Amino acid sequence: MSSARPIRSSARNLGRILRSASFRLPLIYAVLFVLSGRRAVRHRVLDGKRLRCRPDMAAVLRTEAYQLAEVPQPQRPGRPRPADSRGA
Repeated sequence: MSSARPIRSSARNLGRILRSASFRLPLIYAVLFVLSGRRAVRHRVLDGKRLRCRPDMAAVLRTEAYQLAEVPQPQRPGRPRPADSRGA
């Protein structure tokens, strides 16, 4: 029976510690520190990926633009193509 009593008192002390402002404030600061650190690392990783992909994306867009320029556009009935109207 004597072993049950210290467990209850330590649980009571733990509850008192968790409710105290001197525990909550450092806990809030620790959580904010961890969250801001994760955000900074995530931001840095995403920026690095974005900077590495930018030249690739520019090359893809340039290739797509050249391919679109080579494809003849379908002519709509009743409207002359701009190249035909200038030459005629």
